[in-house]
Amino acid sequence: MTSEPDMKIVEDTTPTVTKELKKPELIDRVVAVSGLKKKDVKPVVEATLAVLGQSLSDGEQLNLQPFGKTRTVKQKTLPNGQAMTVKLRRSAPSLEETEELPGTEQSPDAPSA
Repeated sequence: MTSEPDMKIVEDTTPTVTKELKKPELIDRVVAVSGLKKKDVKPVVEATLAVLGQSLSDGEQLNLQPFGKTRTVKQKTLPNGQAMTVKLRRSAPSLEETEELPGTEQSPDAPSA
């Protein structure tokens, strides 16, 4: 007769739900935080996203506090675009600075300061 080893749960793998921020909502949040008019904010947000996208495509590291510091780990050209794995590191002061922005909800999974 063989004895079976005791099974133990090593890690809880509860799936997390990821919310998605799309450009129109980003523009609305920037309007709420800045107090500027949407017609003034929209071209700036679009230009910023274009510059950030090009910088990532060029393999540049981004160090944009309080957003954080990014580094492209993997990059692959596909027939329909580009796939990237990007690491983002945020410091504790950066987290605190963005914690109380108007128009944003704190995720229940987000680390608290």
